[in-house]
Amino acid sequence: MQFVVPPTYFDGNKVTRQARQLVEEAFKPRSYRLVRATLPVKLLAVRSGLAQYGRNNITYIPKYGSFHRLTAFLSDYDSPVDYWQKKKSLPLCDKCRACLNACPTEAIQKDRFLIHVERCLTYLNEKSSEHSFPKWMDASAHNCIVGCMRCQRACPYDKEVADWFEDRGEFSEEETTYLLNGKFSGAREAKIKKKLKRVGLDLSTFPRNLEVLLSQQGQ
Repeated sequence: MQFVVPPTYFDGNKVTRQARQLVEEAFKPRSYRLVRATLPVKLLAVRSGLAQYGRNNITYIPKYGSFHRLTAFLSDYDSPVDYWQKKKSLPLCDKCRACLNACPTEAIQKDRFLIHVERCLTYLNEKSSEHSFPKWMDASAHNCIVGCMRCQRACPYDKEVADWFEDRGEFSEEETTYLLNGKFSGAREAKIKKKLKRVGLDLSTFPRNLEVLLSQQGQ
């Protein structure tokens, strides 16, 4: 069986390096300093005109929908043009209810633009396995090993990219049993950590998240 890991969970360092190279290439022949910045990247992307907000509070970029990873840099480059603008949301969001209807935990509501983050499945299943899922949440809500793809798959703006998938690896029955056991140590732990890293995961959410997904499959 196949399980999904949303694209924002892996290749973070690789994407940052590629973004830096592209920016440096754009600056040539001049050379400017670039420093990785920890900033509210979604807000910056919208304010700069790179992206627009969706009703699900995720940002959308033309041609790529919500399937992207945002990275911010600080630079000593003095831009001759100020691109700062008002926040914008996608034109169809005012009349569309696709993400609202698809949200399995009712985190997206019609009476407010901001989602109820405390109900968002991504927020809930990124916690370590030491935390139990809330009793009010239906087990059918789970659809990814970590994170959630329900609102993105339902969104009309993701129509052209919703089927972008990449096979990142397989786990044997023995490895799956080890993850479900929840007791990790030694060389075996180091080996499984390395394999999980290639798919954007770590041991913190096991066995909890895997258990709920397998229970849906009758395993």
